[in-house]
Amino acid sequence: MLAGVIFVAASLAAGCGANGSGGSGGGKLTAESAKANLERAGYAVDKVTNGANKAIGPNGKLNADVYLGIDQDPNGGQLYVGAYFFSDPAAQKAYATWAQVDHVTGKKRDVQPVVQGEGVFTSAGESQDELEKVAATARGG
Repeated sequence: MLAGVIFVAASLAAGCGANGSGGSGGGKLTAESAKANLERAGYAVDKVTNGANKAIGPNGKLNADVYLGIDQDPNGGQLYVGAYFFSDPAAQKAYATWAQVDHVTGKKRDVQPVVQGEGVFTSAGESQDELEKVAATARGG
């Protein structure tokens, strides 16, 4: 009986989606599901596609498939959160690594990117906790 309880608890914990995990329901988090989850929770989200994301990342060589601008929380507070979604895992990894550093000062950013499914969530003003809360909401948590 105890082994069954431990197995269920471990299965539930594995599906909770810690930093770097996929989306809700066991699938990868996509821009479409993230946008729907965020809007359902009351966030204001703008979606940009069609090459609007060119010239990001190392040497301006990456192009995210979709950018979500999350600029307002459910209470109407201003946010500066962006989520870049990549179909190419190598490009996603390159951007997530590049986004860890402030390229003006050369120092590691106080708020580190959060990788969820195909997305990389970044912030230009929020705390790490706030960024992780937005990313968790995006995945349906």
